[in-house]
Amino acid sequence: MLRIVVIDDDSLVLSMMRRSLRLFGFEVDCHSSAAAFFWHLDNGRMPDMVFSDVMMPQTNGLELYRRLKAMAGPDMPPFVFTTGYDQTGELENLLQEHPEVRYLKKPFQLSQLRHLIHEQFGTQLQAAPQHTFSQKSLVLEYE
Repeated sequence: MLRIVVIDDDSLVLSMMRRSLRLFGFEVDCHSSAAAFFWHLDNGRMPDMVFSDVMMPQTNGLELYRRLKAMAGPDMPPFVFTTGYDQTGELENLLQEHPEVRYLKKPFQLSQLRHLIHEQFGTQLQAAPQHTFSQKSLVLEYE
């Protein structure tokens, strides 16, 4: 089973991503910080794909990406940034330098998430509910 890791400091986002990705048929690990992710990474295998928020306290998503890339080298898993903010100059530069890195702007449709994963792995995914990924939908549909 493919393992996807999600790093985000928002517990509602982690809950939504965990539920959605499990519905798609993936093993999912969620972490609320880059530090927690790297601690668990030291104790296990490299994930098959990583989703990371950009704006997080201490270590932001851009720093997380650079550190993971340095550690993983040619075994770097597919990486997707998620953020509710417009692209900053730093994020825009990183995306231009590393075209293999993807970006999803919140809120996004679960169909967008599904399509991105399907593109990456070329596998059929299990069906999931069709709704927008936002805190409002989290509260109304999952809480």
